[in-house]
Amino acid sequence: MGRILTRKKMNVVRIAITILLTLASTYSYASKSRDDREIEMADQAIFWSLAASASPLGQLECSRTQVACSDDRAELALALLAAKSSPRSISVLANLLRYRIDAGLAEDFTCFVLARRPSTKYLSRLSASKLRQSCEIEVKQAVEKNPQLLNGVAVNSICTSEDAINTKRIELLVALSKGKTCEPDLRPRTSAADR
Repeated sequence: MGRILTRKKMNVVRIAITILLTLASTYSYASKSRDDREIEMADQAIFWSLAASASPLGQLECSRTQVACSDDRAELALALLAAKSSPRSISVLANLLRYRIDAGLAEDFTCFVLARRPSTKYLSRLSASKLRQSCEIEVKQAVEKNPQLLNGVAVNSICTSEDAINTKRIELLVALSKGKTCEPDLRPRTSAADR
């Protein structure tokens, strides 16, 4: 029994160390400003949260312990990107359309984009094919660097399709042009009484 618990803990520790080392190597560049490092770290935290949840090893660990499957990192990273007012943070926020995000994170994403009115400029310029290609490259590089952690992770489990990117981009642009916010008209309806 003690040996099984030790293995479980070791797998969680391995996942955490891999993610932290990858994030640390990404942000060790002294030449970048603090703002740029924070923005990159937030973008990477969202990616690694999605990658870990798509990984068979990550899913196994999640079934064993709640610590391994928390979406807190992605939610905090998304909030950080939205809270920053720099053009770069807003651009990175808009570029998150490349990821397959759902549930509460997708709702938060929509709310944050609608709250950041300058998002229109960035959303208008986005190329779905370039976003998809960028995401595919990210996933392939991550799998090459972390084969044990990301073994069996499909690109489509992290990256969204070009059609879905365009659909969401247009949906956001229309909502922004109409001045919509995160009021009940944009939140998912849970029952007939909400309608």
